[in-house]
Amino acid sequence: MDRKIRVSVVQMAPASEDKEKNIARLLSLVEKAAAGNPDFILLPELCTTPYWCNLPFSKAYAKWAEPIPGPATMAFAAKAKELGTHIILPIFERGKVEGENYNSAILIGPDGEVIPGTLPDGSKVHCYRKNNPGEMIEDGNANLESYYFRDGWGYPIYETKGLRVGILICRDRWVPEAWRVLALQDAKIIFVPVASWGLRVESFVRTMRTWAQENQLFGVGCNRAGVEGKNRFYGLSCIVGPKGEVIAEAPEMEPAIISGEMDLEEISDLRASSNVFKIRRPELYGLITERR
Repeated sequence: MDRKIRVSVVQMAPASEDKEKNIARLLSLVEKAAAGNPDFILLPELCTTPYWCNLPFSKAYAKWAEPIPGPATMAFAAKAKELGTHIILPIFERGKVEGENYNSAILIGPDGEVIPGTLPDGSKVHCYRKNNPGEMIEDGNANLESYYFRDGWGYPIYETKGLRVGILICRDRWVPEAWRVLALQDAKIIFVPVASWGLRVESFVRTMRTWAQENQLFGVGCNRAGVEGKNRFYGLSCIVGPKGEVIAEAPEMEPAIISGEMDLEEISDLRASSNVFKIRRPELYGLITERR
């Protein structure tokens, strides 16, 4: 892959309960996002459905889960092949065991094939699964993700045309070790689809800049925008660089498509002059692996 990578981000409006309608709208937006011939197009977390995890608990939402591959995978795979681009597609995944569902993201290549990830132990996985679902209360809303999603299987690297990238979903981005594990596997870009609302509006872009700078890589965040049920998704999708610079930023509360170019030589130059990984002393960090 060329050293200059172009990325487009689809900051979508609130979703309806009609999954097929959401998919059709997203496919149209992907076509618009492809106008600048991007290498990657990123969509938000759980983009084919409304975000329901802070609504009263109900098993009825399981009807929205689908396997990988499934209808959404096939629809976006066909679109990726038609447009000749990569698409990062976050969906509600139905696992192979009844009741084991996941908050997942699929990397589809420009040939229309799902690109597998490689975990640090060398095993292959067909998608990224959110590693940190849980319960929390934010802006008065109780988030019950752990009732709907099983934990993911770790932090795989995806390699395509010589470029190594990683994926983190929403709350995963708050775990600094997650960024570092991907960076230590030589990820040059980390894609972060989110469905984020409320109190984090002031910190979203700022923290994306910080984590990208701390790990000397590019970060791409993609959110919803607008009022959906009782959620006020704030938007502010962004593309940030390895020095913490903002390359592109979407507006607050409005759907938008943003694009930006990443020069991978910036990472090489930065690490040549100030490599944060060379000064690491892993023997001092044992406490990080202890649960407290």
